[in-house]
Amino acid sequence: MKNQIKRNGMNAIFRAAVITTFLTMGCSSGSLTWKDWVELPKENYVIPPYSYNLSNFKIALDPGHGGNAHIPGYKRGPTGKREAVVNLKVAFFLKEFLERAGATVFMTRTDDSFVSLKDRAEMAAGAGCDFMVSLHHNAGDNPATNYSSVFYHLTPDYSPVCMDLARNIYFGLVEALRLPQVLDDGLLTDTLIYPAGFGLLRQSLIPAILLESSFYSYPAEEKRLTNLRYNRREAYGIFLGLARWAAGGVPRTEKRTPAGISTTKAPTIEYALFDGLTALVDRGLAGERVFGNSVTAQIDGRGVPVQVADDKRSVTFSPDSVLSNGQHLVQVDLENMFKNHSLPRVDTLIVAAPADSIRFEVVSQYVPADENARVPIRLTVFDNDSETVWDGTPIKLEASRGKVTPAAPQLSNGMTSAYYQAEQDMGLVYLIATAGSYTDTLLLSLAPPGHTWVISGAVMDDSTGTPIVNAEVAMGDATATRTDENGFYFFRNPPVGSKQLLVSKDGYAGQRRTVHIDSTNSQLVDIEMRAILGGLLYGEVVIVDAARGGDDNGDLFDGQTNAAQLNLKFSQALTKTLRWAGATGILVREQDSTLASKERIRKVNAIQDGWYLQVGYQKHNSDLALVRATIYPANKVGEQIATAILAEFAKQPGTQTQLHQDTSVPEVTLTNKTAIQVLLHYNRPGDFRRDVARLFQGVVNYKRQILREEAEGDGSMPGR
Repeated sequence: MKNQIKRNGMNAIFRAAVITTFLTMGCSSGSLTWKDWVELPKENYVIPPYSYNLSNFKIALDPGHGGNAHIPGYKRGPTGKREAVVNLKVAFFLKEFLERAGATVFMTRTDDSFVSLKDRAEMAAGAGCDFMVSLHHNAGDNPATNYSSVFYHLTPDYSPVCMDLARNIYFGLVEALRLPQVLDDGLLTDTLIYPAGFGLLRQSLIPAILLESSFYSYPAEEKRLTNLRYNRREAYGIFLGLARWAAGGVPRTEKRTPAGISTTKAPTIEYALFDGLTALVDRGLAGERVFGNSVTAQIDGRGVPVQVADDKRSVTFSPDSVLSNGQHLVQVDLENMFKNHSLPRVDTLIVAAPADSIRFEVVSQYVPADENARVPIRLTVFDNDSETVWDGTPIKLEASRGKVTPAAPQLSNGMTSAYYQAEQDMGLVYLIATAGSYTDTLLLSLAPPGHTWVISGAVMDDSTGTPIVNAEVAMGDATATRTDENGFYFFRNPPVGSKQLLVSKDGYAGQRRTVHIDSTNSQLVDIEMRAILGGLLYGEVVIVDAARGGDDNGDLFDGQTNAAQLNLKFSQALTKTLRWAGATGILVREQDSTLASKERIRKVNAIQDGWYLQVGYQKHNSDLALVRATIYPANKVGEQIATAILAEFAKQPGTQTQLHQDTSVPEVTLTNKTAIQVLLHYNRPGDFRRDVARLFQGVVNYKRQILREEAEGDGSMPGR
């Protein structure tokens, strides 16, 4: 991993004073010379007794990179040795040491294959690992640089247990490798490299740290790293660091009360505390060896005051204000006398005050006495404080006549919808709703034909049968409604005669249905819609960024249109096309305004999902068009998308394409997502909409390729 650390200059990273200290340091046995320090200890890789405390843990080892040998110069030393190969060798040796100590080890890769950062994070969590150690080696522009470092995510407070792991492993590495330089502060935040931190640490669902054990750009170090004995030495240093961490005990917590659902909104919560040491050596002490002032509690991420028992074996606390009905997240942290912190544990606390009232919402209490009449009824359930109840509160519905569906609807934010289907006989109907132990009744009246009539139905996906939510259903130009959470729409007393039902929804082909409305008959009109491209782009999130803008006009084409304006038109049209196909298209720059690179990166990083695409036009002094895509090196997903886009543009006569894998574009390098820049070089650009169509088709081809690969992987046929 090539890291450019900028923090008051590189001299802040390691200083000559450190070297001078080693040269002049004295002790009872004489002065420590530089030669004494860099001379490697003898190889004696015993498994110390205290290392068996690792047997309580399942550890994820992540050998960095892999599967990118085809990229020229990527993660290679001065003579071409690959970092990915070294990472894997060290991981295998480390796995051996850990397993000899009784630990369970999971590896994110075991050969020279590509595994995405997201997959690595999900694999480690899915395997039930307690924490992850990502193994890397560094590179820099200065070939004389060679030191060890351990990276943590964001700040030390983000994960204290990661700091415990990092501290112990760092000194294990320093002692084992005896590199020529030693950092003043060997534990580094990953925001020194990227504003949002390293992708793996950011996406990890368990505590994770990233090691940069040494610099393979240092010629002598590259040579050492090709030696298996040296790889084993490095692994042993990491192993000893982990063993020393585990020997200090890892404290933990366990929720005692409330044991189940809390019916009060201000419950007293009690946790048991364990120092992680008594289980190792029980000396019959009266309490847990825990720093009392280290015990903290959070409810929904907000700290609350705690009361720690005198024997340090339990802690109690309550919310500082009443909690709302629903799920709440509770976390208790502590550190033991070895200053080891507990592994993160988040418990769910459900607050469910009893139901006290039900609000019914219905268009009219008069329902046609017609079996084709289906009327929506909205229910909202409240507790004694007029707050909506917990969504897990059981709901039961029944009607004295006719039919109500569903009979047991699920609440969402304390609300739900049900549908009453009438019968032909007139009279009163009692709709009985039960929420928990509370019951209420809605009175409806079945009216004679001609008194009231309805047109209603469900809008469904024709392939999956799932309801289509928020589709617009219009009846001519005058009346329109939208489908609810169950895909249901409803018109009461629409104008009689022949009418056109027009149904539209992004991602679906519009539907038109002719209905003949008669005031004496209600109608159920269910409508199926076909997803555009078979729903291929449904769920895809694309963040589209028009390059330049505002004061940065870029090149001028045909003496009237500048690049910034053309970029915005292109991006707006592409976003609209993506939405039409069912994808979520997000514009970074929505108007012709100045947007600095840092601000673009900040806006993109704040968006939770999706991949980033920056598009720009540039003047090209050639009759040949050039389309160039730039991605971050070894980003497999970015490479797949860019390749598919370029292949589509290459079909255009007189067009050259180029794929660049480098770190020259800040928006590509520093965003926290898969990122691609596409630059369109023309002497005289034609209609930008043709370029939009080509790029969109490239995205479609990429998604189809992914579907084919998935189908080949599981032996199934491609489908939605």
